[in-house]
Amino acid sequence: MSNELVVLPPNHANPLPLLPLENGPVLPGLMASLNIPRGKSTFAVERALAEKQTLGLLLPKAPLKLLPSPKELGDAPELQYNIDELYAKGVSARILKKIQLPDGSMNLLVHGVQRFEITNVIQAEPFLCATVNYVEDLNAKDPEIEALARAVILQVKQLSESNPFFTEEMKIAMMNTATRSNLADLVAFAITLRGMDAQSFVETTDVKERFLKLLVHLRKEQEVSELYTATPRSPTR
Repeated sequence: MSNELVVLPPNHANPLPLLPLENGPVLPGLMASLNIPRGKSTFAVERALAEKQTLGLLLPKAPLKLLPSPKELGDAPELQYNIDELYAKGVSARILKKIQLPDGSMNLLVHGVQRFEITNVIQAEPFLCATVNYVEDLNAKDPEIEALARAVILQVKQLSESNPFFTEEMKIAMMNTATRSNLADLVAFAITLRGMDAQSFVETTDVKERFLKLLVHLRKEQEVSELYTATPRSPTR
């Protein structure tokens, strides 16, 4: 097992090596640990490292197929996918650290950089690669954003009393985000959006709209939390 510390410049690569994420998105400004299955995804990582560039992270439209390797080889399953199985809008990420595992898979520490949209797929094998348009945040200085941000912070504080996702460290991180856009992405990451909800948030470049979506999700979380608290518990024996 090799443990490799990688330092890449914060450039916007184009074309961009692509790989899928099945456990939710990595959003701009946030760090995440990823398990990279053997196959196209590891080839994409190796290319990004060789070229000292960022990766493109995309969510799949449905669960992807894992192809088991022969037992005698002891390799990890290989992840099979093509571009039609992935959404066209995602987030670029810088690789901070790579750990190569004996079974051919990898662990990565990555830092989300910027939202993008695929414009043209230029390669399907041995890994996906495409040209992309990087997209900037919209309405980041809308006067209503500050009020919406305060409403989100208040909602998170209320949820933190019963929801383990919103720890003291999380609340401190919220207060120290560089921009309101970063705050919205941090809270979305903490509530672990999945499926279409996650993709919708990735695709939302309007910061005001992001906060409005967050408030809807947070209020649902609050309702579930209140229902759980109000439900009588059976005595343990």
